[in-house]
Amino acid sequence: MKCIKTPHFLRQIEKLEKKYRRIQSDIDDFCKEKALDSSSADLWDGFYKIRLKNSSIPTGKRWWFRVIAKMHADVLYPFVIYAKTEKENVTIGEIEEGYEKMVSEL
Repeated sequence: MKCIKTPHFLRQIEKLEKKYRRIQSDIDDFCKEKALDSSSADLWDGFYKIRLKNSSIPTGKRWWFRVIAKMHADVLYPFVIYAKTEKENVTIGEIEEGYEKMVSEL
């Protein structure tokens, strides 16, 4: 499976990197070995909410990052990332906005 990170997604990572210094390696590991598994929730029509390990906070899965991604033709397009420690959930509007930005950058 291929993982394509758009500039919009990379900017979100940069913001989180100030607080979570290991996020880049977590993202790289995620993109290298990630297959949609039991930690992935199918939101709708190829959109997934995925738990992403947070090595900067060595606690349970509850505090991991969350990634919203679109799967198309065996390619994963992550376009929203947030730290569960800072935000409980994302709104449909935030997902739509992130998706539109991702599509405009492809």
